[in-house]
Amino acid sequence: MDLNVKCAYMAGVMDSDGWFRIYAVRSLRHGKVNPSYRLMLGCAQALPRDGAIRLLHETFGGTLYVYNDKKPNRSPMLRWELWDAKAEAAVRQIYPYLLVKKDEADLVLKFRDYKKARPRGKLVGSRLTPDALEAMESFRVELI
Repeated sequence: MDLNVKCAYMAGVMDSDGWFRIYAVRSLRHGKVNPSYRLMLGCAQALPRDGAIRLLHETFGGTLYVYNDKKPNRSPMLRWELWDAKAEAAVRQIYPYLLVKKDEADLVLKFRDYKKARPRGKLVGSRLTPDALEAMESFRVELI
């Protein structure tokens, strides 16, 4: 299958059944909360009709798992997740074909661009500056 056709199809899947999220992961380090912000793409479909989810996974990688809703009469769902740099690469590939969620894709790409361009501390895992924390939190909140 032609890559452009495949990307257009997967953009349609993301427009209908997918989501773009920015997660704030707050970990305790040296007695202080040290937040980090991560991009996640996800999509889920009811089993056994899971071909679109499997195509996303085959094309972009990521994680697949079965989610069983606790509510009665719900079908199990196959869920796909893709994080950070791989998620950014996937968004950039499907972006030209998105129709419904293009604004969300714009925001997550701006978030990734900001995250890559921001000044970093000398140590891995160094704390975010107050300005960086405010900027990343504003991206997260805007996407909610």
